[in-house]
Amino acid sequence: MCHSLEDVKRLVARFEGSVAFVINHSGGKDSTRMLGFVREFFPDEPTFAVMADTGFEHRHPISAQDFARNRCADFNIPLTIVRNSRRTYPEMVEQRGMFPSAQYRQCTSDLKRGPIEKYIRTLPF
Repeated sequence: MCHSLEDVKRLVARFEGSVAFVINHSGGKDSTRMLGFVREFFPDEPTFAVMADTGFEHRHPISAQDFARNRCADFNIPLTIVRNSRRTYPEMVEQRGMFPSAQYRQCTSDLKRGPIEKYIRTLPF
């Protein structure tokens, strides 16, 4: 695990040409800042932005998808939207009869991490 910007720079140099950055963009300020950080310090490295649509993202006054797409466009990076093909967050809650808890983070694994990892495996890096 990397602990500093210098560690990341060393890894990028070590694996020259086979490194890409994938930013999980939720549509919020933190992921927007991370995208800016990567583009600032690694402007020549391939960078991908992905958003996991759980079916429960903000829709008004602007949707989280549109906000994220617009922020990615500011950096000339397309945004890929991924989804769990079997269910959305509201459907998960309805099927289970309860909300996810800190102990059972099914929402994170099934609706976010899983679809994003599947997308990452399609990349040529």
